[in-house]
Amino acid sequence: DRRVLGAFAAQAAVALDRQRLVGQAEEARELAESDRFRTALLAAVSHDLRTPLAGIKASVTSLRSHDVTWSETDREALLEGIEEGADRLAALIGNLLDMSRLNTGTVVPMIRETDLDEVVPMALSSVPEGSVELDIPETLPMVAVDRGLLERIVANIVENAVKHSPEGSPVLVSAGSLHDRVVLRVVDRGPGVPDTAKEHIFEPFQRLGDAPRGAGVGLGLAVARGFTEAIRATLTAEDTPGGGLTMVLALPRAAAGP
Repeated sequence: DRRVLGAFAAQAAVALDRQRLVGQAEEARELAESDRFRTALLAAVSHDLRTPLAGIKASVTSLRSHDVTWSETDREALLEGIEEGADRLAALIGNLLDMSRLNTGTVVPMIRETDLDEVVPMALSSVPEGSVELDIPETLPMVAVDRGLLERIVANIVENAVKHSPEGSPVLVSAGSLHDRVVLRVVDRGPGVPDTAKEHIFEPFQRLGDAPRGAGVGLGLAVARGFTEAIRATLTAEDTPGGGLTMVLALPRAAAGP
């Protein structure tokens, strides 16, 4: 009996030790991931957040200068630069805060029946007029989503598409019903993304080498994917026939009434 008890104790000790090692490995992985996030965040803050701030500071200094008499056109141009810089800062900080919420698990969606044709137009307020074409039928089934999160998802996807689209080629946003899902497609005619990079673009701080200057810190699509998972939807990237990238957002349909 003592031998049996000794063997049992030895096996229990081995199991506990193995569990401890697994826990330590997981803790080390989480620390490494946290360090990578902080390093990328510092790099983003050192450049992408300081650049618009420097532009705002320069414009304000110019407007306050008593050595130059600015024409009304010049003043409007400087004020426009300040407004654009402030908008860029607001978008960057918003994405950073959203990414922080996702990392800490504090995103709690409130799922409700929502009309897609009401949310999508509201998500386009930050893109230039005429840069997007909409094809959202009013007859689409309602979707079961968090309205605020959906608006942020669509806004980030569309803004990314507009940034990479050539001038004079508007982004197409269309939607249709497929089985138990309502599928929203955001189609651009930009340079596209290689198949090997299609999943990487949804990781934080990822930007393609041909991303335009001032395209942000590379959080927009990561936030969009995180919010998409929070509302139990899916977001994937596909090639646009003829060239470009198509984002496919598949949303759960609301339950049919009695």
